[in-house]
Amino acid sequence: MIMLRAKFQFSEKSIDTLSSMDNKPKYFSDTIVPKLKLCIYPSNRKSYLLEIHNGKTRIKLGDHGKLKAVNARKIAKAILSKDPRSFQGLDRDNNRGVSKLTIGEFIAIYRETQSKSWAEKTVKRFDSHCALYIVPNFGSKFLDEITSTDVLTVFNKLTIRAPISANVMKQYLQAILTAARHWGFLSFDFESPCRNIQSNPYTQKGRALNANDIRRLFIITQEECKKRSDIYNLINLLALTGCRYEEIASLKWDFCYPNHFRLPTTKTGKRIIYFDSEVKKILDDQAKVRRNEFVFPAARKTNSQIAHIARHWDKIRKRLGYDTFRLHDLRHTFATQALIAGIPFGHVSKLLGHKNPSATEIYAHSTIDMVRGPTEQITDLLMKNMGLRGFVCKNLAPLTPEEESEDAAQQEFEKAQAKKIEKEEKEQETKRKKQRKKKKKLLTGRIKGFVPLAAPRPKK
Repeated sequence: MIMLRAKFQFSEKSIDTLSSMDNKPKYFSDTIVPKLKLCIYPSNRKSYLLEIHNGKTRIKLGDHGKLKAVNARKIAKAILSKDPRSFQGLDRDNNRGVSKLTIGEFIAIYRETQSKSWAEKTVKRFDSHCALYIVPNFGSKFLDEITSTDVLTVFNKLTIRAPISANVMKQYLQAILTAARHWGFLSFDFESPCRNIQSNPYTQKGRALNANDIRRLFIITQEECKKRSDIYNLINLLALTGCRYEEIASLKWDFCYPNHFRLPTTKTGKRIIYFDSEVKKILDDQAKVRRNEFVFPAARKTNSQIAHIARHWDKIRKRLGYDTFRLHDLRHTFATQALIAGIPFGHVSKLLGHKNPSATEIYAHSTIDMVRGPTEQITDLLMKNMGLRGFVCKNLAPLTPEEESEDAAQQEFEKAQAKKIEKEEKEQETKRKKQRKKKKKLLTGRIKGFVPLAAPRPKK
């Protein structure tokens, strides 16, 4: 390791030679842009930071490796100059104040600085929500001109056809305005217009199978996938590990170890997934037909992973009797069965790879088996305390014919309600599919290549 001073000119070679020696993070300054800092954490992770508000606030620009030193310097200069067009090389109107930047102009800065550390799916999602909802409605407005009534009108219109998209749009707009306030584009007294808008309630989509349905599922899968053993193995692996579909479909042999998988990139970052002998059998079976680097290779293409198995899965779930049962619901089933087995909630959260344990609550479905056990224990304890355990109560009379008919009517009503709910779920699923098709048509013309949104065109 070459010892460097606290101030030096940032470059790839000089930063690569640095490493952490203490239990505290170390900070270095760039000689060209003094407010640009490099932080080396005890874990040897290196991040570029920018000091604003006279050193009171530090914002993260990105990690070294994902973000080059030259690009970090360019972004730092653009933010310090408070000039969004320094990304595009356009002239700036000097008469405009700091807060007199439009939302469309600031999105260019926000995306350039933040998207370096985002996953690919997050970038696509941000681009689509900006192109569809934020820029058409707020793109031409200045940052300090947006009011809560403006946001509320757009939020209410969007809630009618896509309530979850309305929530995401509000979250992105909130994050954009918060960044503008922290970076000095807005005063600290500025109150976000999204602050008092209540998000739409999240309706739980997932379903968890009980023990009988799980047994039936694997029998049906075996029958439907006689010619495609790889699909049968894929579904088995999803059920036994509780992983997301993309994590297993894109699994490579390099990530496989004797008793665990090491996934470098997932929705929540790096993950280690431990498995048992049953999963080893599946991997051994797949090793016999190994064609490329993927555990589940494509049937026709040479160097690609397995394509989506929607056609086979539709047949399986129709035979199972649950038309709306998704592949992702195998993950819900895994979490529910883990809780039934008595595994603590915190451990289940780690098994699913959740950073926030509250996310696990969505996956844990209460079943009859989970409720029955505690109920019997409580009843047994109360009866013992009352001194009634071991005695039969003779005063209880059998049900009358009227009560029996009422009970039967109640059961029929519950069955009808269940059918009604299933029908509504199917209708909602068809609506969602139509909305996705519309979104794709709109996005093809707007997002290809992503030009900074609502940026003014240069004068001829």
